[in-house]
Amino acid sequence: MRKAIRSSILPNAPHLGACKFGEIVTGRSQDAFAVTQLFIANFDGDIDTTAGGANLYKPRSQDFDQMFFGLHLILGRDGNLLGFNQKLGNKGVSFKTKDITTALYNVASVSTGLSMEVLQALSAVNRTVAR
Repeated sequence: MRKAIRSSILPNAPHLGACKFGEIVTGRSQDAFAVTQLFIANFDGDIDTTAGGANLYKPRSQDFDQMFFGLHLILGRDGNLLGFNQKLGNKGVSFKTKDITTALYNVASVSTGLSMEVLQALSAVNRTVAR
């Protein structure tokens, strides 16, 4: 996982925003990189990847909340966004949750290639051994 910290605010609600805290390269070609970027936001809402990122976030309210999510992106060699990989996840959204444990399992799944079920089984075994 590459270190990649970047924050952004919502133009119509500057007290709300998202922070990218990681990026996992999942594929490469001569012209582009496939990555999964990982975010935390201080609001709960929907993520719309169909407009190419123009109206990506749609908060459900103006109140503070929390959500973790991952996005499947295609980046050019220069790092600029070429688009969302609509074939992966839910139209380019890898995961979206309010639960940090679920978010961490998703991050581990993307970065290791192991399924959520395998990771949870390994975690259960490790908890049993640690007792």
